[in-house]
Amino acid sequence: MKNCLVTGATGFLGSHLTRKLEELGFKVYISNTRTANLMKVENLYIYNNIQFDYIFHLAAVTKAGDYCMHHQGDQWLSNQALNTNILQYWKE
Repeated sequence: MKNCLVTGATGFLGSHLTRKLEELGFKVYISNTRTANLMKVENLYIYNNIQFDYIFHLAAVTKAGDYCMHHQGDQWLSNQALNTNILQYWKE
């Protein structure tokens, strides 16, 4: 059985991907804001004893409406942190 990590697993794309991977026989581990929140790389250390065959990085900070117009740069900075932390974890 192959092991996968899906970040953003409870979002629209992540939930569909997770379901499909499980149907195909993969063991799927998830990261979302409750389980291994990517805002801190240390939250991913719960997976340190697992060898992943695949990591699907779908996590993103998104807000509806005109959030980014009133919080210029905040959404971008948050998403950069998510991306940096998953890459750091993968590297380690």
